Amino acid sequence: SLPAKTTKELIALARATKGGLSYAGPAFTSMKYMDTVPKSDLQIEVIGHQWFWEYRYPQYGVIFANEPLVVPAGKIVAANVTSIDVVHSWFIPDFGIKLDANPGRINHTWFQVDQPGTYTGQCAELCGVLHAEMFITVNAVTFEEFERWIQQKKKGA
Repeated sequence: SLPAKTTKELIALARATKGGLSYAGPAFTSMKYMDTVPKSDLQIEVIGHQWFWEYRYPQYGVIFANEPLVVPAGKIVAANVTSIDVVHSWFIPDFGIKLDANPGRINHTWFQVDQPGTYTGQCAELCGVLHAEMFITVNAVTFEEFERWIQQKKKGA
Protein backbone atom coordinates (compact mmCIF):
# COMPACT_ATOMS: atom_id res chain seq x y z
CA SER A 1 0.00 0.00 0.00
CA LEU A 2 1.18 3.53 -0.82
CA PRO A 3 1.75 6.12 1.87
CA ALA A 4 -1.07 8.67 2.23
CA LYS A 5 1.13 11.51 0.93
CA THR A 6 1.95 9.61 -2.29
CA THR A 7 -1.74 8.74 -2.83
CA LYS A 8 -2.73 12.40 -2.48
CA GLU A 9 0.02 13.42 -4.92
CA LEU A 10 -1.19 10.84 -7.46
CA ILE A 11 -4.78 12.06 -7.13
CA ALA A 12 -3.65 15.68 -7.60
CA LEU A 13 -1.59 14.65 -10.66
CA ALA A 14 -4.55 12.77 -12.16
CA ARG A 15 -6.82 15.80 -11.69
CA ALA A 16 -4.27 18.17 -13.24
CA THR A 17 -3.80 15.84 -16.20
CA LYS A 18 -7.54 15.50 -16.72
CA GLY A 19 -7.91 19.29 -16.56
CA GLY A 20 -5.11 19.82 -19.07
CA LEU A 21 -6.54 17.23 -21.45
CA SER A 22 -9.89 19.02 -21.45
CA TYR A 23 -8.19 21.75 -23.54
CA ALA A 24 -6.82 19.30 -26.10
CA GLY A 25 -10.12 18.63 -27.89
CA PRO A 26 -10.89 22.26 -28.76
CA ALA A 27 -7.24 22.91 -29.65
CA PHE A 28 -7.06 19.96 -32.06
CA THR A 29 -10.42 20.93 -33.58
CA SER A 30 -9.14 24.46 -34.25
CA MET A 31 -5.88 23.15 -35.70
CA LYS A 32 -7.73 20.77 -38.01
CA TYR A 33 -9.99 23.61 -39.19
CA MET A 34 -6.97 25.82 -39.92
CA ASP A 35 -5.24 23.05 -41.87
CA THR A 36 -8.29 22.13 -43.95
CA VAL A 37 -8.27 23.95 -47.27
CA PRO A 38 -11.86 24.76 -48.25
CA LYS A 39 -13.20 24.64 -51.79
CA SER A 40 -11.26 27.42 -53.46
CA ASP A 41 -12.01 29.90 -56.20
CA LEU A 42 -8.35 30.10 -57.24
CA GLN A 43 -5.46 27.66 -56.96
CA ILE A 44 -1.90 29.00 -56.97
CA GLU A 45 1.56 27.53 -56.54
CA VAL A 46 4.24 29.41 -54.60
CA ILE A 47 7.82 28.27 -55.23
CA GLY A 48 10.73 29.63 -53.23
CA HIS A 49 14.10 30.11 -54.94
CA GLN A 50 17.30 31.68 -53.67
CA TRP A 51 16.29 34.61 -53.56
CA PHE A 52 12.93 35.22 -55.15
CA TRP A 53 9.38 33.85 -55.32
CA GLU A 54 7.86 32.19 -58.38
CA TYR A 55 4.08 32.10 -58.78
CA ARG A 56 2.02 29.75 -60.92
CA TYR A 57 -1.68 29.78 -61.76
CA PRO A 58 -2.15 26.22 -63.13
CA GLN A 59 -5.77 26.69 -64.24
CA TYR A 60 -4.69 29.63 -66.43
CA GLY A 61 -1.25 28.42 -67.54
CA VAL A 62 0.37 31.58 -66.10
CA ILE A 63 3.85 31.49 -64.53
CA PHE A 64 6.00 34.43 -63.43
CA ALA A 65 8.56 35.52 -60.86
CA ASN A 66 9.87 38.71 -59.28
CA GLU A 67 6.50 40.41 -59.58
CA PRO A 68 3.63 40.87 -57.14
CA LEU A 69 1.19 38.02 -56.71
CA VAL A 70 -2.26 39.15 -57.89
CA VAL A 71 -5.43 37.67 -56.40
CA PRO A 72 -9.12 38.55 -56.57
CA ALA A 73 -10.47 40.13 -53.39
CA GLY A 74 -13.32 38.28 -51.74
CA LYS A 75 -12.34 34.91 -53.24
CA ILE A 76 -10.83 31.89 -51.49
CA VAL A 77 -7.26 31.28 -52.70
CA ALA A 78 -5.63 27.89 -52.08
CA ALA A 79 -1.83 27.87 -52.21
CA ASN A 80 0.58 24.98 -52.61
CA VAL A 81 3.91 26.14 -51.23
CA THR A 82 7.29 24.53 -51.95
CA SER A 83 10.93 25.32 -52.69
CA ILE A 84 13.47 24.12 -55.22
CA ASP A 85 16.66 24.74 -53.24
CA VAL A 86 16.64 25.49 -49.48
CA VAL A 87 14.00 26.04 -46.82
CA HIS A 88 12.12 29.34 -47.22
CA SER A 89 9.05 30.60 -45.36
CA TRP A 90 6.17 32.41 -47.08
CA PHE A 91 5.16 34.97 -44.46
CA ILE A 92 2.36 37.50 -44.94
CA PRO A 93 1.34 38.91 -41.55
CA ASP A 94 -1.93 40.51 -42.74
CA PHE A 95 -3.14 37.09 -43.91
CA GLY A 96 -2.02 35.25 -40.79
CA ILE A 97 0.17 33.00 -42.93
CA LYS A 98 3.69 31.80 -42.19
CA LEU A 99 4.27 28.57 -44.04
CA ASP A 100 7.57 26.85 -44.69
CA ALA A 101 8.53 26.12 -48.28
CA ASN A 102 10.59 22.93 -48.17
CA PRO A 103 12.42 21.29 -51.09
CA GLY A 104 10.65 18.09 -52.12
CA ARG A 105 7.53 18.78 -50.07
CA ILE A 106 4.33 20.67 -50.82
CA ASN A 107 2.63 22.48 -47.94
CA HIS A 108 -0.92 23.75 -48.28
CA THR A 109 -2.62 26.88 -47.03
CA TRP A 110 -5.44 29.18 -48.01
CA PHE A 111 -6.51 32.75 -47.55
CA GLN A 112 -9.24 35.18 -48.49
CA VAL A 113 -8.47 38.87 -48.85
CA ASP A 114 -11.62 40.84 -48.10
CA GLN A 115 -10.50 44.26 -49.31
CA PRO A 116 -8.58 45.26 -52.45
CA GLY A 117 -5.14 46.61 -51.62
CA THR A 118 -1.45 45.85 -51.46
CA TYR A 119 -0.20 43.48 -48.78
CA THR A 120 3.43 42.75 -48.01
CA GLY A 121 5.52 40.06 -46.42
CA GLN A 122 8.95 38.52 -46.55
CA CYS A 123 10.71 35.20 -46.41
CA ALA A 124 10.92 34.36 -42.71
CA GLU A 125 13.50 31.57 -42.89
CA LEU A 126 17.19 32.39 -43.14
CA CYS A 127 17.87 31.09 -46.65
CA GLY A 128 21.21 32.60 -47.63
CA VAL A 129 23.03 35.86 -48.28
CA LEU A 130 20.14 37.68 -49.99
CA HIS A 131 17.47 36.44 -47.59
CA ALA A 132 16.77 39.99 -46.34
CA GLU A 133 15.73 41.00 -49.88
CA MET A 134 13.26 38.19 -50.48
CA PHE A 135 10.13 40.31 -50.26
CA ILE A 136 6.54 39.31 -50.97
CA THR A 137 3.93 41.65 -52.43
CA VAL A 138 0.32 40.64 -52.97
CA ASN A 139 -2.06 42.87 -54.90
CA ALA A 140 -5.70 42.08 -54.15
CA VAL A 141 -7.92 43.47 -56.90
CA THR A 142 -11.55 43.23 -57.94
CA PHE A 143 -12.52 40.07 -59.81
CA GLU A 144 -12.91 42.06 -63.04
CA GLU A 145 -9.40 43.54 -62.65
CA PHE A 146 -8.05 40.07 -61.93
CA GLU A 147 -9.61 38.66 -65.11
CA ARG A 148 -8.08 41.50 -67.18
CA TRP A 149 -4.70 40.95 -65.54
CA ILE A 150 -4.83 37.19 -66.25
CA GLN A 151 -5.67 37.86 -69.91
CA GLN A 152 -2.69 40.24 -70.19
CA LYS A 153 -0.41 37.65 -68.59
CA LYS A 154 -1.62 34.95 -70.98
CA LYS A 155 -0.77 37.24 -73.90
CA GLY A 156 2.75 37.60 -72.49
CA ALA A 157 2.36 41.17 -71.29
